[in-house]
Amino acid sequence: EPFFLFTPWVLMFLIPAITMRALAEERNAGTLEWLLTRPLDAAWILYAKFFAGLTLVGLALLPTLINAVLLNALGQPVGNLDAGAVLAGYLGLMLLSAAFIAIGLAASASTSSQVVSFLASFTLSLLWYYGPSALGSFDLFGSWDHAVQWMGLELHYLSACRGALALRDVAWFLTATGAGLAVARYRILTNR
Repeated sequence: EPFFLFTPWVLMFLIPAITMRALAEERNAGTLEWLLTRPLDAAWILYAKFFAGLTLVGLALLPTLINAVLLNALGQPVGNLDAGAVLAGYLGLMLLSAAFIAIGLAASASTSSQVVSFLASFTLSLLWYYGPSALGSFDLFGSWDHAVQWMGLELHYLSACRGALALRDVAWFLTATGAGLAVARYRILTNR
């Protein structure tokens, strides 16, 4: 459980570092225009960068599976680990990573500076993850507090950490990822 609660913080730093160069450096070096003159749609370029980032995050999370295997082997009794909850937690991490990568690509597509891209991606990820949960916890909106918290990524991710990954949570992560990729595609096409 502590692993799944701490990992979003690591991802908020790791993923902007991965995505900060994805499109900002292409724009700065002038190779983005060259790529867009090829018979490729901007979406295909974006999807390639998205899946490359998702693969890199997946490879970074792969060694952490050793923890689950060790906990399963060393638990009392042996095999006492809830494999469904661990699987749902890892699926939640990958869905959260996909949303963070989309945010990072949108930030990278909006600027030619890698530092600005990193800071914007980190800030947007932090705000979208914790912002609605924190805002909804102040009881400012009355009966709408839960709806405000539902808009953030944290509520959906914590649902996955508990092993209760519902279809609405998966749909929310896919919608957040799609929105980030749509913004990135728009920024690529309008900021040549």
